[in-house]
Amino acid sequence: MTALERAKAFVQSRAAKTALQIMPLALAGVLSAHASSVQFTPSGNPQWQTPAPGTGSYLVLQSPTSSVSSLSDGGVTGNGSAGMQVTGGSGYNYTTFLMSGGGSGDFSNPFVTVSWDFTVTCDAACKANEAGPPPGSDDYQDTFSYSVETFINGVEYDWAGNGTTFYADPMDSYMIAVSGPLYSWSTQVDVTWLGNNGETANWSQSYLTIDPGTPTSGVPEPASMLLAASGLPFLLRLRKKR
Repeated sequence: MTALERAKAFVQSRAAKTALQIMPLALAGVLSAHASSVQFTPSGNPQWQTPAPGTGSYLVLQSPTSSVSSLSDGGVTGNGSAGMQVTGGSGYNYTTFLMSGGGSGDFSNPFVTVSWDFTVTCDAACKANEAGPPPGSDDYQDTFSYSVETFINGVEYDWAGNGTTFYADPMDSYMIAVSGPLYSWSTQVDVTWLGNNGETANWSQSYLTIDPGTPTSGVPEPASMLLAASGLPFLLRLRKKR
């Protein structure tokens, strides 16, 4: 065997050994990526919540309904409706549409999207006061404002538009950058109503969704696939040689 042939044999032997070392690592990377997609699971139907009645003005909820379902990509969405009545005077009143649950998997896709669409409609007295109190009246001007809060693994993520005043049909979304495994989550729409005693309104929640999106982990990364494939020719050559 010439020196050139010995050199070629040495290079081929080293390449084959390297392939044997690379293949398990590359395959492990592909498998771990595939296993890391996040799954949000609900803990039940969304909950309508109001502070316990005390002194002053508060809301009474009427006929609240809600439902929740899982999305095919691991997210959760809920919807429902509830009637509301101001009782005990005039002032600020609060109520919430809340979803919560647990989950599993890692955030290989770090961006979770929270989106919502809801409508609040109020009676004639409330609508009249939205433009301001009548001349000579001390009644409060009716206003509605809302915020959206999300907790993932106990960490709070607020929507940047907290306390936005609205008179129409709020619909928006925001993205959260997270990492690591998923343990627990909750997301809620909080509505504040500055209203007068006896006024009524209806809150219809078209959807509130928390969604990790199509997991990037569901498809092996191109680099991992190339790394895994790069070792195949050397393994085949080694097998043929034996």
